[in-house]
Amino acid sequence: AGMDVGGGTPTVLEAGQIARLLSAVRSAFEFEVDSQQTFEMSPRSFSRDKVRAIVAGGVRRVRFGLQSFDP
Repeated sequence: AGMDVGGGTPTVLEAGQIARLLSAVRSAFEFEVDSQQTFEMSPRSFSRDKVRAIVAGGVRRVRFGLQSFDP
């Protein structure tokens, strides 16, 4: 089984909070070696620190969810 953290909402969290969330999920569930881990990010709250936390948490696929075209 894989993991899909979606909706863009988790990226309102700070990088440390994202790291703790992904660590807790990995501790609670077993993932197959070749399973896909996906994290949806909102472009409005994107940052390098958050991407680093997501990658460190084992996620290898990021999806950008456009919730609005309002700048």
